[in-house]
Amino acid sequence: MSNTTTKRKSDYKIAKLNNPLQQQQHFISDTDTDTNSNTDTDSSTNGNNNNNKTNKNKLSNSTPTPSRFATLQSSPSLEDSTNTISVASINVRGINNSTKFESILEDLINKPLSIIGIQETKISEIAATTRFKELTKRFSAAALYKSYWDFDNNDRAAGVGLIIAEYISKYVQRIHRHEGRFIAIDLFLPGKKLKIINIYAHQQTNYKTKGKELIKFIKNHIIAAEKEHFQIIIMGDFNADPDKYHQHLELGQEVPKLYELVEFLTEHNYIDQSPKDIQGKSYATYYASNLPKSRIDLIWYPEEMIRSTFCFDQV
Repeated sequence: MSNTTTKRKSDYKIAKLNNPLQQQQHFISDTDTDTNSNTDTDSSTNGNNNNNKTNKNKLSNSTPTPSRFATLQSSPSLEDSTNTISVASINVRGINNSTKFESILEDLINKPLSIIGIQETKISEIAATTRFKELTKRFSAAALYKSYWDFDNNDRAAGVGLIIAEYISKYVQRIHRHEGRFIAIDLFLPGKKLKIINIYAHQQTNYKTKGKELIKFIKNHIIAAEKEHFQIIIMGDFNADPDKYHQHLELGQEVPKLYELVEFLTEHNYIDQSPKDIQGKSYATYYASNLPKSRIDLIWYPEEMIRSTFCFDQV
C-alpha cells in the first residue's frame, strides 16, 4: 500500500523508487553501517558493537527483526507512470568490473527511470564516463541518458554517480562534486529550480574522522541552495536509519552524531516518505538470506513539494 499525500496534481508528478535490485545492494550491520568484506574500504573495523548506548534504556543491539518490516520485498507501483519523473537510489558495491557495470546499468535503464543515483561505485570519473559511452554504443536505451560521476583516489570505497534521462539532462546548468561521496546537479526547469543530490555517507566507525566533515559540507550546500530558491531532492546511502533516530527521541536518549543529517533534514521539513504496507510496516531496502536487514537507502524531498506536486514512493 503506497503512502501518498496530495493536494493537487501538477503537470509533472514525482515518483520515488528505491530500486528493488536487492542482490546488488550492501549488507547492513547492527550499527546501520556497511559491512564490507572488501579490503579496499576504510580501515575501520566492522564489529557488531552498538556505540549508541547512552543510558539504561538502550536500543536493541540485535539485527532488526523481520516484524519491523513488511513481508513483501517490493511495494506496489503506480498503475500509470506517464508524465512522471522517477528518482531511484542504489548502492552497487563497486562497478569497476566492466561486466558488472554494464549489467547493473542495463537493468536500471530498462525500468525505465528518470534519475538514478548510484553509490559506492569504486570507479574513477574518467573510467566511468568512458564505460558509459561504450555502453551507449551497444545498448540503444542508454543513449537516451547522460551520466555524471565523482570519485576520490584517497577513498577507495567511494564513488557516486547520477544517470539522467535526456529530457531532464537538457536542463542541467551546473554539476557539484565533493570527495567522491557527493554529487549534485542544478536543473533550471521551466518555472522551477530543482537540485538533485546523491550522497554516500561514511560509516559510524569513521564518522568522527571523515563523516562529520562530509555532513557539514552537505548541510551547508543545502542551506546555500535554499537561499537561491532551489527545491532539493537528496538521496543515497545515508548509513543511518531514520527509524532508529526516532527511537532515540522516543526513549529520551541523546541522539548520536551519526544521525546529524537525518536530524537536519527532519528539522528543515524534508520528508522521508518511505512506503508502508497495510499494517504500517516499512519496506526494507536490503535483504540477506531472504530476511529484511535495513532501510538506510533513502530519498528525501521538501515538505512544500507535497503541496504542489503529486508524490509517490515505491521500494
